[in-house]
Amino acid sequence: MARTSSSRVLDASVNAPHRSSNRRGPDNSPRAFGPAGDRQVPVNGSEVVVVDARWLQHPEPMEKVLAALSALTPGQRLLFKIHREPYPLYRMLEKNNYGWKVAKQDDGTFEITIWEQ
Repeated sequence: MARTSSSRVLDASVNAPHRSSNRRGPDNSPRAFGPAGDRQVPVNGSEVVVVDARWLQHPEPMEKVLAALSALTPGQRLLFKIHREPYPLYRMLEKNNYGWKVAKQDDGTFEITIWEQ
């Protein structure tokens, strides 16, 4: 894969049709960008980019996480919050030389920490 100054081109071989989302959570309330939105937070001296895609409809969670991965700078990690386990993402991460750790939360959602190897 090609790498430019701080951008990375990911091979996201996904053949899924685009469907618009109603962006609603489990309580049927509107969610514009996930419950807490996307942000960057310092953790143990390094910056973690948080992508909160819980309750967004397909394909938005994948689009958001791939865009965030493309924008990561060296040393940054990404924390991806999602309401179901994203199995197709794991294949893409492996193919593009990323490491990841999955933590299932008490509410049934997943937090996936991703880093470049």
